[in-house]
Amino acid sequence: MLVWQNPRRNHLLQRLDDAGYGRLEPDLEVVTLQAGQLLNAANSKIAWGYFPVSCMVSVGGTTAAGHYTPICEVGREGLVGLAQLLGSRLLPYSSTVLLAGQAYRIPMDTLMAEFNRRECFQEVALEHVQLCLIQIAQSAICLRRHSNEQKICKLLAQGADRATNNELEMTHQFIGNMLGLRREDVTQTARRLQDEKLIEYTRGRITILVREAIAARSCECYGLLKSEFEP
Repeated sequence: MLVWQNPRRNHLLQRLDDAGYGRLEPDLEVVTLQAGQLLNAANSKIAWGYFPVSCMVSVGGTTAAGHYTPICEVGREGLVGLAQLLGSRLLPYSSTVLLAGQAYRIPMDTLMAEFNRRECFQEVALEHVQLCLIQIAQSAICLRRHSNEQKICKLLAQGADRATNNELEMTHQFIGNMLGLRREDVTQTARRLQDEKLIEYTRGRITILVREAIAARSCECYGLLKSEFEP
């Protein structure tokens, strides 16, 4: 069942002036997204933009051997499909729902028309591009320099920030796929965190019991990106 949430819980929509938001609002449609749902395939034209309000989406690339690597995550601070506004080139990256929840979708043609007005929406969208570049650069550092536990705790902390509660619908296999880790490594880390009573997990669901501790166990990327993305 859909539960109405204010579109302006999304920080990008929140920052629009009344005129800019008023032009987009009639075309905003609330949708519930499921973990693992593919929003945009690689090398394909993007038909819809998504403004998350309680979900998180992973943007990443897949090698010829089928190995997925995340590039950045988009939550209620931004817009999925932003790169489509910057040019007509098809991008070799996909967008997959990482954390189930709600978003507002809107036709990309509507967003493009508003972007080309060169008013408030273009300004806040370009500022978000800069933030995404920071996240992409930081993800390169994270993948090479930080431990599995730090990466997993960062993902859990980011998910809790974007969700409406501390329950996250994620399987160990899915976390492994999204972070480029073996399922066994995710299970080992989750078991250790559960033994320390920081989380509880059952099949397909993780409950964060001590949010501050999970944030503290995250890598430095979590705090850096959180400060950048907060409105």
